[in-house]
Amino acid sequence: MEGKGPEDEPLPMLPSTSSSSDSRPSGRSICTDGCDRPKSVCICAHLPPSPLPTSTTVLVLLHPHQLRQPLSTVPALRLCLLRCHLIIGRRLHPGLSPLLDSLSPLGNTGKVLYLFPGGDGLSQAPLGGDDEEEEEAEKVLIVFDGTWRHAREMVEASEGYLSGFARRVSLGRVDWGAEEGESTYESERVLRKEPWKGCLSTIEAVGRAIRILEGARGEDVEGLMLGVLEAMVGFQARHLKAEMRPRQKKKKEKKKRWARVGSSDGCSTDVLRDATGY
Repeated sequence: MEGKGPEDEPLPMLPSTSSSSDSRPSGRSICTDGCDRPKSVCICAHLPPSPLPTSTTVLVLLHPHQLRQPLSTVPALRLCLLRCHLIIGRRLHPGLSPLLDSLSPLGNTGKVLYLFPGGDGLSQAPLGGDDEEEEEAEKVLIVFDGTWRHAREMVEASEGYLSGFARRVSLGRVDWGAEEGESTYESERVLRKEPWKGCLSTIEAVGRAIRILEGARGEDVEGLMLGVLEAMVGFQARHLKAEMRPRQKKKKEKKKRWARVGSSDGCSTDVLRDATGY
């Protein structure tokens, strides 16, 4: 891997509702020297001492609405990976990213990939040349972070620009509407209820992609990232057990009220959220 350049430097911490001085509850202790989360849910013990270097550069297009989402995994992702860059916006276009602008004139070499359902399976996608030097060449992985509806809109709005030099890939099959996804209570890696089985959080999707792209070296990176995610889920699950379940039980006992506040699939709107499939 070549020496670090300006594009390799980690970006400043992503603003979030948990770190905003306007939204912090009075007296709440914040981990200001590490993860920037409340100390009661600090994940610093699960993070690497410094962001991990990879041969893959990850570029995240974050929908502006996600800045208000306290369960976003993007801040943790950026603390795990050195070569992780953030763009806040609704679409990718010329002039937005110097990195992508430098690659777009080269055409579709197979080294720039964007992750979204409907593309080739990542393990089967051609990644460039055949010799060892080409296989070690740097790759760029683009991911879209937002609700499922927003992520789909972001991809559709960006494909006119990306189609000239990037390849659409996916991690596997998502069962569109065929089966309800897991909730926080059913999986140690699910922060929110997913609309379809097969949806992944952004940090989990990036970890899996790096494992595929970088082999044995990527397995260690993925393992660390999943450990961070599981710690976040553990904190959230304990919070839900303490504060959400009693309210759900009360609503179920009052059937008429439940009918008014419940979502169409019978899940409380307090815990139902959209998710992105990969």
